[in-house]
Amino acid sequence: MTSHGRNTAHNHIPILLSFPLGRDEQSATSGPNGRIDTLTDEKEKAKIANKRKAKTLAAVLGKCADETEDFCGLVSIVPRSFYARNSGALLEQRSSKSSSSSSSSSSSSSRSGVISDDVQPNIARVRAPDAWALGFNGTGVVVGTLDGGVRYTHEALVDGYRGTVGSSDGEYEFDHDYNWHDWAYARSYPDDDDGHGTNVQGVATGGLGLGVAPGARWISGKIFNAAGYAAGDWILAGVEWMMCPTRVDDVNASEPDCSRGADVVSCSWGIGQADPLLAPAIAAWTDSGMVPVFAIGNDGSEGCQTSYSPADYRGVIGVGASEVKYKSRVDVGDDVCAFSSLGPALVNASHSAFSSQVPSLVAPGYDIEGPSFQSDTKTLGFTGTSQATPHVAGAAAILLGAHPSLTVDDVSSRIFQ
Repeated sequence: MTSHGRNTAHNHIPILLSFPLGRDEQSATSGPNGRIDTLTDEKEKAKIANKRKAKTLAAVLGKCADETEDFCGLVSIVPRSFYARNSGALLEQRSSKSSSSSSSSSSSSSRSGVISDDVQPNIARVRAPDAWALGFNGTGVVVGTLDGGVRYTHEALVDGYRGTVGSSDGEYEFDHDYNWHDWAYARSYPDDDDGHGTNVQGVATGGLGLGVAPGARWISGKIFNAAGYAAGDWILAGVEWMMCPTRVDDVNASEPDCSRGADVVSCSWGIGQADPLLAPAIAAWTDSGMVPVFAIGNDGSEGCQTSYSPADYRGVIGVGASEVKYKSRVDVGDDVCAFSSLGPALVNASHSAFSSQVPSLVAPGYDIEGPSFQSDTKTLGFTGTSQATPHVAGAAAILLGAHPSLTVDDVSSRIFQ
């Protein structure tokens, strides 16, 4: 890797360490796992819903078949998920830097553990507990993920799931309509086949010290199957659903409810370099006030200009990965992970959707514990820009919870401060 690529990233890319919050007149007082009931401005909610209806993807992509015929469900594409399970060489590398590292029994297994009451180091690293102490934890904000599913019954996630409608005698009750959709298998309830989606949702909104914005509610769409494959029409439908969700059984999206769309969307995948296929869709998100956060990719070892779309679209927060550096086992600060893709982006000169400045910032992405997809009480560790991305989505949720009137540009600029 050239010194130009690594040093430029380190010197000029913000590392997510704090939230410039301030304090609104209406604030909250809650611990990291609490959720605060606040008054809802129904007029403002209706205004947002109407704006979303006016900008539905059906209208924005009305000429889809003419302009990007190869994407509109006619053939399939395979996005890339940017992660690796924490095992083998990755754990070996970390064990040389920290005596607290765990080892893995095989190169194909994931590191797992039992949840503790302590805040995870990566969550403390971005100073999320400081925001919680001020009374801001994402309450009132909906964070969506488009990924491979979520284990919604996990103890760190179940209370934050918007489909959790009540509980009695220790048993939860659920309503998955408008809160979950599965394009891969058409399952009527949230499910995860490989752990990636559960991990990233947990880092964004999980409780028990695993997530940045535990007061936020979450919804999710499954666009990846167990093999990590996603068809083009699944992606397009998922992007539209995140803006205007539907009932689980509404396979034709005939009755969307745009008032229930996500406020922040965390996407730990990409579709290619300088690829404009999703540009109109993501523009519809930002026009309707939704904050898009995308991983930039894990090809940093190949040098500069290795980022992926849509992280390089204008209006998108493109996220790289950082890790804590040690010298003689002493924490000496953060640096960009060697695997994290680098900018400047390969800009498509024929399309105005692109920005060459990626990543927008970096966040913890090395050895990140999140809820396990195999148990309701355990954790599972992953590494990648996939894991960095939900830290930023959680930060955006905290900012919107503190200042609901912020625009997409406002949220971005405050995170970059």
